[in-house]
Amino acid sequence: MIGSWGSSEPGLRRVAKYGDGWMASAYNITPDKFKEKWKTLLSYRKDMGKDTAGFGNHLVSMFGYIDNNKEKSNKIVNDVLSPVLGRPANELERLLLFGSVDECIKKIKAFLEAGVNSIHFWPINNYIEQIELFSKEIIHSFR
Repeated sequence: MIGSWGSSEPGLRRVAKYGDGWMASAYNITPDKFKEKWKTLLSYRKDMGKDTAGFGNHLVSMFGYIDNNKEKSNKIVNDVLSPVLGRPANELERLLLFGSVDECIKKIKAFLEAGVNSIHFWPINNYIEQIELFSKEIIHSFR
Protein backbone atom coordinates (compact mmCIF):
# COMPACT_ATOMS: atom_id res chain seq x y z
CA MET A 1 0.00 0.00 0.00
CA ILE A 2 1.26 3.47 -0.82
CA GLY A 3 0.50 6.39 1.47
CA SER A 4 0.90 10.10 1.06
CA TRP A 5 1.09 11.88 4.41
CA GLY A 6 0.89 15.40 3.09
CA SER A 7 -1.71 14.59 0.44
CA SER A 8 0.06 16.79 -2.10
CA GLU A 9 -1.04 16.59 -5.72
CA PRO A 10 2.10 14.67 -6.83
CA GLY A 11 1.69 12.32 -3.86
CA LEU A 12 -1.95 11.68 -4.66
CA ARG A 13 -1.08 10.99 -8.30
CA ARG A 14 1.54 8.42 -7.21
CA VAL A 15 -0.98 6.76 -4.91
CA ALA A 16 -3.57 6.73 -7.70
CA LYS A 17 -1.12 5.20 -10.16
CA TYR A 18 0.73 2.67 -7.99
CA GLY A 19 -1.26 2.15 -4.82
CA ASP A 20 -3.91 -0.30 -3.83
CA GLY A 21 -5.22 2.12 -1.20
CA TRP A 22 -4.51 5.42 0.53
CA MET A 23 -3.25 6.10 4.04
CA ALA A 24 -3.93 9.62 5.26
CA SER A 25 -2.35 11.03 8.39
CA ALA A 26 -4.93 12.05 11.00
CA TYR A 27 -2.72 14.78 12.41
CA ASN A 28 -2.37 16.37 9.00
CA ILE A 29 -5.93 16.38 7.69
CA THR A 30 -9.43 17.51 8.61
CA PRO A 31 -12.61 15.69 7.58
CA ASP A 32 -13.31 18.35 4.92
CA LYS A 33 -9.80 18.08 3.48
CA PHE A 34 -10.00 14.30 3.57
CA LYS A 35 -13.24 14.37 1.58
CA GLU A 36 -11.71 16.75 -0.98
CA LYS A 37 -8.47 14.73 -1.34
CA TRP A 38 -10.36 11.42 -1.53
CA LYS A 39 -12.55 12.75 -4.32
CA THR A 40 -9.45 13.98 -6.17
CA LEU A 41 -7.69 10.65 -5.70
CA LEU A 42 -10.64 8.65 -7.03
CA SER A 43 -10.87 11.03 -9.99
CA TYR A 44 -7.20 10.41 -10.81
CA ARG A 45 -7.78 6.65 -10.62
CA LYS A 46 -10.80 6.88 -12.89
CA ASP A 47 -8.88 9.00 -15.42
CA MET A 48 -6.11 6.36 -15.41
CA GLY A 49 -8.65 3.59 -16.06
CA LYS A 50 -8.00 2.04 -12.64
CA ASP A 51 -10.43 0.42 -10.23
CA THR A 52 -12.08 2.79 -7.77
CA ALA A 53 -14.57 0.40 -6.13
CA GLY A 54 -11.89 -1.81 -4.56
CA PHE A 55 -9.58 1.07 -3.72
CA GLY A 56 -9.77 1.75 0.02
CA ASN A 57 -8.48 4.29 2.46
CA HIS A 58 -7.25 4.39 6.03
CA LEU A 59 -6.82 7.22 8.50
CA VAL A 60 -3.63 6.44 10.39
CA SER A 61 -1.69 8.11 13.20
CA MET A 62 -4.95 8.89 14.97
CA PHE A 63 -3.22 9.60 18.25
CA GLY A 64 -5.34 10.17 21.30
CA TYR A 65 -6.18 9.96 24.94
CA ILE A 66 -9.85 9.54 25.66
CA ASP A 67 -11.02 10.75 29.04
CA ASN A 68 -14.09 12.58 30.26
CA ASN A 69 -11.72 14.51 32.55
CA LYS A 70 -10.59 17.30 30.20
CA GLU A 71 -7.57 18.14 32.37
CA LYS A 72 -6.17 14.62 31.93
CA SER A 73 -6.48 14.60 28.15
CA ASN A 74 -5.12 18.18 27.96
CA LYS A 75 -2.09 17.17 30.03
CA ILE A 76 -1.29 14.23 27.75
CA VAL A 77 -1.49 16.28 24.55
CA ASN A 78 0.47 19.19 26.07
CA ASP A 79 3.15 17.19 27.88
CA VAL A 80 3.62 14.22 25.55
CA LEU A 81 2.40 14.56 21.97
CA SER A 82 2.89 18.26 21.26
CA PRO A 83 6.62 18.24 22.14
CA VAL A 84 7.25 15.04 20.18
CA LEU A 85 5.52 16.25 17.01
CA GLY A 86 6.55 19.89 17.41
CA ARG A 87 2.97 20.98 16.80
CA PRO A 88 0.70 23.22 18.88
CA ALA A 89 -1.29 21.25 21.45
CA ASN A 90 -4.57 23.00 20.63
CA GLU A 91 -4.21 22.02 16.95
CA LEU A 92 -3.53 18.37 17.83
CA GLU A 93 -6.38 18.33 20.32
CA ARG A 94 -8.75 19.61 17.64
CA LEU A 95 -7.67 17.07 15.00
CA LEU A 96 -7.11 13.94 17.06
CA LEU A 97 -8.92 11.81 19.64
CA PHE A 98 -8.31 13.89 22.73
CA GLY A 99 -11.26 14.61 24.97
CA SER A 100 -14.39 12.96 26.22
CA VAL A 101 -16.00 9.87 24.73
CA ASP A 102 -18.71 12.05 23.17
CA GLU A 103 -16.17 14.46 21.66
CA CYS A 104 -14.20 11.58 20.17
CA ILE A 105 -17.33 9.96 18.73
CA LYS A 106 -18.17 13.27 17.00
CA LYS A 107 -14.68 13.48 15.52
CA ILE A 108 -14.86 9.92 14.20
CA LYS A 109 -18.36 10.47 12.78
CA ALA A 110 -17.10 13.49 10.84
CA PHE A 111 -14.34 11.40 9.25
CA LEU A 112 -16.67 8.52 8.46
CA GLU A 113 -19.09 10.94 6.81
CA ALA A 114 -16.14 12.28 4.79
CA GLY A 115 -15.54 8.78 3.39
CA VAL A 116 -12.93 7.23 5.69
CA ASN A 117 -13.01 3.42 5.55
CA SER A 118 -10.97 2.69 8.68
CA ILE A 119 -9.29 4.57 11.51
CA HIS A 120 -6.15 3.38 13.27
CA PHE A 121 -6.29 4.58 16.89
CA TRP A 122 -2.92 5.12 18.57
CA PRO A 123 -3.26 5.71 22.33
CA ILE A 124 -0.63 7.93 23.91
CA ASN A 125 -0.70 6.60 27.47
CA ASN A 126 -2.37 3.86 29.53
CA TYR A 127 -2.48 1.80 26.35
CA ILE A 128 -4.54 -1.20 27.43
CA GLU A 129 -7.03 0.96 29.33
CA GLN A 130 -7.37 3.26 26.31
CA ILE A 131 -7.87 0.40 23.85
CA GLU A 132 -10.50 -1.15 26.12
CA LEU A 133 -12.25 2.23 26.45
CA PHE A 134 -12.09 2.74 22.68
CA SER A 135 -13.53 -0.71 22.09
CA LYS A 136 -16.32 -0.50 24.67
CA GLU A 137 -17.35 3.15 24.40
CA ILE A 138 -16.38 4.31 20.92
CA ILE A 139 -16.63 1.32 18.57
CA HIS A 140 -19.77 0.13 20.33
CA SER A 141 -21.55 3.37 19.42
CA PHE A 142 -21.09 2.66 15.69
CA ARG A 143 -22.66 -0.81 15.68
